[in-house]
Amino acid sequence: MEHYSAKIFPSFLKRKHVRSVLTIVVLVSLVTYLFPLDSEPPLATGTWWTYHFDEKFLYGGNISGMYIVDWKYSVTQFIQDTAYIEVNGTSEFQRRADDTWTETYSKENWQGLVKAETRITADNFFCSWWIPSNLKLGDMVPIWDLRCRITGLAWRIVGGSLLECWVLESNTPSTAYVFYYERTTGYFIYLKMRSLYDSSEILIERSLVNSNFTWPALTFIRPFLIPTIVGAAALILLSFVKRARKSDEMLPEEIIF
Repeated sequence: MEHYSAKIFPSFLKRKHVRSVLTIVVLVSLVTYLFPLDSEPPLATGTWWTYHFDEKFLYGGNISGMYIVDWKYSVTQFIQDTAYIEVNGTSEFQRRADDTWTETYSKENWQGLVKAETRITADNFFCSWWIPSNLKLGDMVPIWDLRCRITGLAWRIVGGSLLECWVLESNTPSTAYVFYYERTTGYFIYLKMRSLYDSSEILIERSLVNSNFTWPALTFIRPFLIPTIVGAAALILLSFVKRARKSDEMLPEEIIF
């Protein structure tokens, strides 16, 4: 049975229309994967998202304090090009003194606004909640008061879904920043920050926990396009290898002139 299946598989690849379909799959997948899309910012009245924020304070390599909070951002109004955002969260601050930990909890609430077209906030910084979607490797993107460069791609699971993200990096004399943004929409996914000050160190992580964003279908398809391209191209190559071997077998062993 296995031998029969092995014979059927190469013969299947010999069919011209099969190779044509595989070629179309490769081309469509490449175009879909490589070309950026220009989607609208993820803002509308009623939009919300939650970030988990974790900050660790270290001294001499040991943790001396931690600040942990889940922030929920809600768009309460959208007037012309301006989104009004309310942020709520319950924070936990842990501090160690003489090997004794103390914990403090507090409610947090603040409000802000951002221009949807420019991403500029009321403080004249560029917001970190999303970036333009029509970007490519090597582009520079402003975030807060930083200039971040797109250095590569990474994949991260959010809410049980595998997402393909742009990786953006920025470095100052004391701090290194790494941002992940979902490639199709530009939504924020993850931040890692490390600051060094003499014997002190601060480690920060912020990640998207959940939201009511409407993710486009391409968001879920894109992470699997590279395996699709590689698989289809391998089948096309295999069909041509089989065809070349068949041609060699048909040649006479000796040609007499």
